[in-house]
Amino acid sequence: MRDLHLRRVAVFVYEPDPGDFYWVLIESKDDAYMWLDIEGAQEPHPTWIRAFEAGNTTLLKLVADQNMGPLAPVEDENASPLG
Repeated sequence: MRDLHLRRVAVFVYEPDPGDFYWVLIESKDDAYMWLDIEGAQEPHPTWIRAFEAGNTTLLKLVADQNMGPLAPVEDENASPLG
């Protein structure tokens, strides 16, 4: 049994002002319904797709092995990875 599990990390894009698109990385830890910000764009992107791609590029930097995904150590071996 491995002592790592997949992190629940996602990218979303929001547009606080028309034409200003920001990416945000979020992660769910213990409660699958609660998401916490990890990191976000400091400057806006001109389109949704450019913001989304920039966020995904940042997410991939968290991944040491793209075949395995973003891994984190298991803190409690009896805990469910589903929260």
